[in-house]
Amino acid sequence: MLAAGLTLAIKMLQNHRRGYPWMISLPGGYQLSFLGFFIFTFGGGFDLTWHTLFGFEADMEALLSPAHLVLATGGFLLITGPIRANQERMRASTHRNWGGQLPVILTVLFGLSIFTFFTQFSNLYAHPSTVIEGVQGGSSSQYFWDVTVLSYILIPTVVTMIFTLFAIKNLGLPVGSLTMVLFANALLMFALGLGRGEGRYWLILLAPLAGGEQGAVLPGGPQKNFSKGRLLDWA
Repeated sequence: MLAAGLTLAIKMLQNHRRGYPWMISLPGGYQLSFLGFFIFTFGGGFDLTWHTLFGFEADMEALLSPAHLVLATGGFLLITGPIRANQERMRASTHRNWGGQLPVILTVLFGLSIFTFFTQFSNLYAHPSTVIEGVQGGSSSQYFWDVTVLSYILIPTVVTMIFTLFAIKNLGLPVGSLTMVLFANALLMFALGLGRGEGRYWLILLAPLAGGEQGAVLPGGPQKNFSKGRLLDWA
């Protein structure tokens, strides 16, 4: 993060010396990335102060700590510069090959992974045994098991579909890219589950199947598939 922020700062200074005003001295789409760098830097100091005053968090507290949420916000803004830049470049270019879009594809993966990491407490891939083994403790636990399973499925589905619909409508990604993104994200979440002793390895096979369904609707890019409808305009 520090290297990315310093790179943006150096680029801004170079362009300003060439005569560009400060407000447009960064390439299009990277202004928010520079803001994210400052938020992330502030979050680092905030996190240090938080740990000094209150100690170190554990388990879910570490994910929902205010300082860590500030760090996540700054990091998300910082790394998603290629997505914003890609939206501006798409107005003048129709290139949607893997080579030209790889930075955008990786940014979608990293952005999605930030959200799924901070909601890993409610993710099927991170806790497969809870779902598969069923209720533990008798019928009195049935309600809590039902709620847990629903959250494991619904919360990551909402997060994933927000990124998926946004990518389909706005990014013009090449065929197969969403399959790769969803599969790689599922692998990362499954790796977190392995650290807690989870071992349902066959579950990871569901990820490319889900990703393949998304890739199937992208044979010609978003404009060809959805230009006649308004279904995804909210995304």
